Amino acid sequence: MAAACPLHDRVAIVTGASRGIGRAIAIHLASLGARLVLNYASSSSSPHADLLATELNSSSSSSAPRAVAVQADVSDPANVKSLFDRAESFFGTAPHILVASLQPFFLNKKGYFQNTTPQRMLDWSINLGKKQGFGYHFEGA
Repeated sequence: MAAACPLHDRVAIVTGASRGIGRAIAIHLASLGARLVLNYASSSSSPHADLLATELNSSSSSSAPRAVAVQADVSDPANVKSLFDRAESFFGTAPHILVASLQPFFLNKKGYFQNTTPQRMLDWSINLGKKQGFGYHFEGA
């Protein structure tokens, strides 16, 4: 069983898990046996994250839930703490894996850049990375 499910019962937090690459990563981690915290930031992503959690839970042979959707803005250290606390509370163990795959706010629904400049995108990425790095390091320690 270990070879077929190398992440058996490991808890993974996937940010940006409601859509796109984050969703694909979450599905792949589930196929490897991980239990998932599907993080999303905006209420408009809630239906997508909830649907993915339902799909992952219904496709599991286990009666125990394998996925939960949790809203949290990971640019806010208090939200990061809450996200980690929710993961531990729901699954009974601290998270083992963290995947940061969120989408920047400056992309429109078609994936095109809107109302931005390369400098603004770089500044946003650096600032968020600093906040995330601190928050994740603090909670993951």
